[in-house]
Amino acid sequence: MRGILDTFTSMSGLCENPEKSVIWFSKRATSRDKRGVLSIFPVEYAPRTTTYLGCPISKAGYYTRDFINLKERILNKLAGWKLHTLSFAGRTELIRSVLQSMPMHVMATQLLPKKVLNDLSSIFKKFLWGKVGHNRYLALVGWEKICTTFQQGGLNIRNLNTLNISWVMKTLYNFLAGDKTTWAKVCGAKYCEGKGFWEGNYQRGNSDLWKAFHKIKHCIKADLLWIIGSGSKIPAIGQPWYPNWEIDIQQAPQATDLSVRDLFNFQLNQWRIQNLTQIFHPNSVHQIQSLKPTPTQDLTVPDRLVWKPSKNGLFSLKLAYQFLANQSQEAPADHLAGKIWSINDLQPKIKAFLWKITHHALPTMYELRRRIPRISPVCPRCGMENETIHHMLFICTVSRAVWFCSPLAIRTEELPLDPMQTLQWAFSILLKEQLTLFANIAWAVWKSRNAYVFRAHKENPTSTLAEAMALQAVKVHPMSRPTEEVHMDETVYISSRYAAVCFLDGSWDNNGRSGVGVAVYCNKGRLQHISCKPENVGSPFQAELAALQHALQVITDLQVPKPILFLSDCMNLTQYLNEGEEELIQDWRAIPANFQCRAFLQQNHALRHFLLLVPVKYRLLVPVVKRY
Repeated sequence: MRGILDTFTSMSGLCENPEKSVIWFSKRATSRDKRGVLSIFPVEYAPRTTTYLGCPISKAGYYTRDFINLKERILNKLAGWKLHTLSFAGRTELIRSVLQSMPMHVMATQLLPKKVLNDLSSIFKKFLWGKVGHNRYLALVGWEKICTTFQQGGLNIRNLNTLNISWVMKTLYNFLAGDKTTWAKVCGAKYCEGKGFWEGNYQRGNSDLWKAFHKIKHCIKADLLWIIGSGSKIPAIGQPWYPNWEIDIQQAPQATDLSVRDLFNFQLNQWRIQNLTQIFHPNSVHQIQSLKPTPTQDLTVPDRLVWKPSKNGLFSLKLAYQFLANQSQEAPADHLAGKIWSINDLQPKIKAFLWKITHHALPTMYELRRRIPRISPVCPRCGMENETIHHMLFICTVSRAVWFCSPLAIRTEELPLDPMQTLQWAFSILLKEQLTLFANIAWAVWKSRNAYVFRAHKENPTSTLAEAMALQAVKVHPMSRPTEEVHMDETVYISSRYAAVCFLDGSWDNNGRSGVGVAVYCNKGRLQHISCKPENVGSPFQAELAALQHALQVITDLQVPKPILFLSDCMNLTQYLNEGEEELIQDWRAIPANFQCRAFLQQNHALRHFLLLVPVKYRLLVPVVKRY
């Protein structure tokens, strides 16, 4: 080893840094061996656990103390922020965007101990509710509710335990899909030799990553599916390429060396029934015979592992988190909370203020009395009633004057007593500009109340209303992402060199209704064929691809002369067929139909050569059809 490092140093000019290097010894290493190695490599003798690129590395499992560095980095980040200058909405965004992103690189390779995740969540919670130093803080909404989506009444802050599982699921998906990186090759050679991943379980002494894979594999197993290409990459047993694949794992251990390709007879273009009946359960044999697509002789056609919840078949961390969160929380939709965050003209701090109203989380005297019995619930401004949220915003003397003098001219005594019902009334009755003014006035009243309670500032309805009107004049425009412009010709010209023109289109709606249509015109403009039929597809892209399948079948049956010009209004389909990039397939469910179209085009080289799909705007199809 020393000679290899010296050779590398002489050839590259680079040398190792002893101060940044550590060395580990196995349990069987003797003291003499350790002294001999350390004399050759003068580096630090590593303790039980060390860190590399911020991730703890241990040779005897992980404990809470191994993640102290992660906790300290987050606390050091918080120390640089001035808490008293940040609004509740600002702290929420910092948690979502900065703090929760710091442990993600560690989460991708291991399941963190529950104690570590709870400690990190506690740090985030204290920061959100404004805890400074060792002072006590008051959390007015439960953390589980906060870690739900906007539509469910939360703040869209992610639950760390669910996020950790989602990251490990992503790493497992990359491993199962055939990742070519070094770690995947090492894991496959060490733990999967002679058997598949799904057949075994982790054992004592396995790496923590491998243990994490087996602990969360039940979360991803039912949503994986192999789409058959050449079939050479998919083992016949122990892989999800047909529905009942789990039943046959223990039935035929002798078939572990076979691939799906070995089960198909390419000369007869059918499955080898005798082999199937020897290996699989009878129900599985019937399912395999009905599979589409079947293996192709072209070894360049890849097998693809798709994750079914994703539209394009690729694993999505965002979708995985949403899927797991909905399973664990099952929180009903909060339509009012969802409407609050959709108001574009409101500042984030005012949206957070309205969110607190919907959860009775404004620290009025009455709400504080519910949690701290020694506090008097009486309104400090008028001293007449308990200071509930409704009283503070609408019934107290100054508040009533502000609302009545505003452009909305609201008589607050006629409003519902529950602030939730008042907000529902505002969202259902008021127009967009009026709703924004309603929220700004409520915020100005709350600020005026706080100035009186904490700084003894005398309240003035005129100045409170002026502050609300100043907020109304400030428009908050959401950030818009730059979009790539797509230039399309407004006129479609049909060249006389084509013998026929084929229009094709597919339709699909959310109710599951779908269909395809094809119209074929000869070069003289005479309608030669027109047809439509229903299709059982699951997405718009599938419908467009099914329309192409139908069109190819029609021109084959009619023996339409070539060359043929195909016209479609699906930009994605035209780009895919002209460029041949798999990434352009938006829906993994359309992959089988794609393979069938490819096979057809390969058999008809002349048609394939002249195949040209031109994106056409739908409104342009009618004049083109009339022209012919």
